[in-house]
Amino acid sequence: MGNETVGKAVSRRELLINAARAALGVTVVGVAVPLLDGCNAGNLTGNRPTKKTFDVSQLTQDGQALVTKDYGPDGAPVLIVRQAADSYYALSMLCTHAACFVGAPSQGVMVCPCHGSEFNMKGQVLRGPAFNPLHQYSLTYDATAQTVTLG
Repeated sequence: MGNETVGKAVSRRELLINAARAALGVTVVGVAVPLLDGCNAGNLTGNRPTKKTFDVSQLTQDGQALVTKDYGPDGAPVLIVRQAADSYYALSMLCTHAACFVGAPSQGVMVCPCHGSEFNMKGQVLRGPAFNPLHQYSLTYDATAQTVTLG
């Protein structure tokens, strides 16, 4: 009869351990699924419009740049640079390493405050940990309205 009691004690312990593991598993899945879904690239734009228009009338000299106060389609500020009177390019200021916003350009360099990645004014990586350049948007320029539209 002593062995039966030990067998029941082990079974109860195993039952409690398995129940705890199951509860932990449900909790982890319940927390992880929404987090992972938030990492889905399709969710970066959320309900934001995919096209955005920005006024570039203050960019009067080639090489001048502005950081938009309004966010672009990916939810990050946009750097718009005038190359010539009718030529502009636009970069997302969303770091390609950990999706932090990079800082405004200082002496031609944008630094990510999260892990120190550095990018030049063309969005190319100067220093990691980022491997990929900043996203460059396709855009159209409206000379009459002096605006650029992304997308």
